[in-house]
Amino acid sequence: MAVEVEIRWPDIDEYGHVSHIALVAIAEHGRSRWLDATLGIEPETWPYVVAHLELDFRAPAVFVDRWLHCDFTAQRVGTTSVTLRERYTRPNGDLVMEAESVIVAWDKGSSASRPLSPEEADRLTAAATDPR
Repeated sequence: MAVEVEIRWPDIDEYGHVSHIALVAIAEHGRSRWLDATLGIEPETWPYVVAHLELDFRAPAVFVDRWLHCDFTAQRVGTTSVTLRERYTRPNGDLVMEAESVIVAWDKGSSASRPLSPEEADRLTAAATDPR
């Protein structure tokens, strides 16, 4: 499953491109929306922390693109975490950024990681099928 995240005017740098830091924010927004939809908890937000984030910038995005297509595939589902492969493309299909993230389920009450529930693990494992 993929989501689309809008490009905002403040995301643009002095060269007319979406800045690298704005791409990190777009990735976070897309990742959160994808997790909420995948885990079926909308309109809530699934609590997690990013333990690892690796980004490869491939081509610029610009304001007139209006949005980026954010595609997520679960690569590995662990006891407390999931590794995601992420691809961000312009509306015309051009690859803007590839990423890998490791996110950890978070218990807000204890401010610590927590095990994935069986239902969360099942849903994330089901999302491991690569649609491409």
